[in-house]
Formats: sequence, C-alpha cells, structure tokens
Amino acid sequence: MYFINGINPNEIGDFEVVAHEGRLHAFYLALPSHDAIGHLVSDDGIRWDPLPPALRTGAPDDFDGDQIWTMGVFQKGGIWFMLYTGNERRGRIQRIGLATSPDLMTWTKYPGNPVAAPDPRWYEAEQTGNYRIDWRDPHVIERDGLLHAFLCARENAGLLNRRGCAAHLTSADGYRWEVRPPACTPRNAYDFECPSVFELNGKFYMVAILGGHGRMVYRVADRVEGPYLRPPDDSLTPGLNMSVRPCLWQGRLHLFHWGRGQRDWSTWNPTYATLSSPKVARADAEGNLIAESFDWSPLHRGGRELLSPRSGGGASCGEWEWEGEDLVGRSERGGGIYLTDADYEDFELTAEVELDTAHPAREFGLAVRADETGDQGIFAACVPGRYAVELVKLIHNRNRGPESLGRGRSVLQTFHLPPAPDGRYALRLIAFGPSVEVNVNGRLVLHALTLPRRRGRLGVFVEDGGGRFRNVAVQPLQAPACNWEG
Repeated sequence: MYFINGINPNEIGDFEVVAHEGRLHAFYLALPSHDAIGHLVSDDGIRWDPLPPALRTGAPDDFDGDQIWTMGVFQKGGIWFMLYTGNERRGRIQRIGLATSPDLMTWTKYPGNPVAAPDPRWYEAEQTGNYRIDWRDPHVIERDGLLHAFLCARENAGLLNRRGCAAHLTSADGYRWEVRPPACTPRNAYDFECPSVFELNGKFYMVAILGGHGRMVYRVADRVEGPYLRPPDDSLTPGLNMSVRPCLWQGRLHLFHWGRGQRDWSTWNPTYATLSSPKVARADAEGNLIAESFDWSPLHRGGRELLSPRSGGGASCGEWEWEGEDLVGRSERGGGIYLTDADYEDFELTAEVELDTAHPAREFGLAVRADETGDQGIFAACVPGRYAVELVKLIHNRNRGPESLGRGRSVLQTFHLPPAPDGRYALRLIAFGPSVEVNVNGRLVLHALTLPRRRGRLGVFVEDGGGRFRNVAVQPLQAPACNWEG
C-alpha cells in the first residue's frame, strides 16, 4: 500500500506491477499532470519506496508531447519493454508508444514510435471536433512465443455509448505490432478501460473497468485471443477499487489495484488514492473468478490473540454468553454488540459465524475501532436477506460532540453477498491505516479508505436474531507509513 506524501492527494493513477529478482516494481500514471510514469519498488507488496520517474512526455510535436497515460510492462529476450499511451492534440488522439530497458531502471523511447494506432477496419480511428479516439491502457501477455497486447478502444459501429471494447495486438519481437480484431466487445459501456489478461486453471480471464459504471468486471475465454464472454456474476472488486493488474509473485497470481475514498480523518477532506494491498486470484469449480486478501504474515506484530472467556471484554448491548469457547449473541430487537476491553490500531480480525437456526440474526458481523460502547465505530455488516454486505460508519458530530446534531450512520461501501445455505460464514477483516478490507467465505467483498478513529475496541455484533461466534482472533500488524495530516 502506498500513500503519496505530496500536496496533491490523487497522484497515483492506473499502473502496472511486475516481479523481478524478488522485488516488485510498480509503474504508474502520475496525476493530475499526466506528464510522467512514476516508479515504485517493494519487497512485500505493502511498503513501497519511490524511485525517479521512468518516462516523461516528449517534445510538443511528438505523439506523446501532450500527456503520457497508462502503460504495460513485460520482458522478452532479456529486455524489458514498456508499451505506453501517448496523447496529442489536447488528448483527442491516443496512440501506443514503446520504451525499452535493460534493468527496469533506465528507459529509452523507441525511435520508431508510435508503434500502434487504431485500424479503421474494426476500431474508431477518425477524430472530429472534441471527440476523443480511445487507444490506451496496454497490457501484454506472452503465449507460445507470441506477445498479445490488449488495450482500451472503441468499435467503429454501434450505439455511441456502447462501443467500448478491448483491442487486440500481436507481436513476435515486442517492436513490431499487428492490429487484430477486438478480443472483447461488451457493447454495454462507453469505455472498457485497462483490460488485462491472465491464465488461471486453463481459462483466460480479462479484467477491466466498465467505463461509466464505476465497476471492476471480468470476462472469460478458452483462448488467449478470445472471444472473452461475460459470466453470470462479472463483478470482481467493490466500488472505488479499480485498474486491477495481474502479477505472478511468490508462486501465486496476485491482483494489484488502486483504491479511492474520502479522507475523513482530517478537516481537509478531498478524495484520496492509494496503491492498495494485493489480492490473490483464484477460480472456483465453475470457473468464477474470485479475489481475496493476500497473506499479511510478513507484517505481523506479536502473537495472535484469541477472544475467550478469559481474555477480557463484555456486552455493550444485547444478550451474550460464553458456551465453552463459543460466544453466543442474541438480540430480539436491534443490535447486540460484544467488545474487547483493549484498543487496537492495525490488525487482522477473523471469526467464524453460525447463525441461530430458529431465529437467525438479520444482520451480523465485525466491529472495529469502536468506542467503549460501540456507539461509534466501523462495522462490517453482513445482511443475507438483502444479499448484501456493507461497511458502515457510526460517529458523533466531529466538532461539537455527542450532545449536538450531526451524528449518525453512513454506508461507506456496499457489495453483493449470496446467503450461505447452511448459515455459516467465515469473516476476515484487515484494518491497516485508513484501509479496511473485508472477506466473507474467502471472497473480498469490501475495501474502503476511512479513518474517523485511529484506535478503538473491536468485537462482534448481531441484529434482530442470534448467532454463534467461534475462533474470534486478532493479529496485530505493523503500522503503515501514512501521510495522516498532510
């Protein structure tokens, strides 16, 4: 996770991540200027160090003289290649350029740039008025010695708001690229941004931002060239978590993305962007793509603490009792909350939940960074009856205290959650600085940036029914390096 310390809070845009010699390298679009491709390195996927920019815009008359947009980085024949988006004519024309490097550190632009432009046989290629030609966000995968590039483009026919597609290019050497027909034609969005392809369990998956929908989606194909088709549930990550890029790292396929949210821990409150923690990609038996939180053990601090009758804590509201090592909660009307006595800052919290058979809780989940009563805090709430999971913030008025108006409940994020037929749920929450991510039954369902409270108690809750909690455990984490106030 990377937090910019500069004056502008939105300096990380779309990016690419590659692994080399045990380290991760992230190359990102620098916002808001779009005048450089930034470079970060990391050993653990969480703590990143900045390096000098990899590329900058060209001369005013060059194809990339206006702005540089998203890139794709790959290696072939011992050389690192970067396909990147060049803008000219005030962003109305986009074409693909190329740069090379021996070591990922020093990049040289290819003298034959640009190397690819839209082919009018399949794509919009004529620019008129203020209309923009989309040809950007390349990502490259190699199969059987052939390089395949996928990028954001638009079909040359059809309804204007439904022409967004994933263009397809191929190359044998990384320098000369042939434009081919689209690999994916969703025909339900203006843009199909940052399309990225990877192979998993014999299937090929394309992840992309469904333009205008603010949603990260995926498509599936039997061949790398497509066609990539829509599964029944095509959602990948919750809202404001976009630009997913794959990276094979430490033997597992990881998905990196940026996150965006409100900077609610200071009076200066614009949106805020981070390079978020990586996720692990897996496919279930039906071929559905699932993202879940990765292994945080490199950042563990101290031992894992198991909540038990001997660990301290108690009920704030509702009826709670220990049955052996199980914590059973009931609340006939409204909420029942059980909280620890101790405060925590950065941690991983896990629990197993079994809903009461006769009167199952209509809502249940985890409470973190709460006050001593749970009247304030962050709540990861599962609501099976609405097929939903929500990240809820409860606070008093920041400036005037609990005796004034302005307190209340706000839903920071929501996602869909199919009910478990057996009423059993495995919950996992990671609170790391302003980042809160939640997994239910092995799937990432929430990931938001919020920090109205830096420290607080944690616990579990039920509403309008009962549930049994087992193996409730907290693992403290090392604190992130964050720009808390600036």
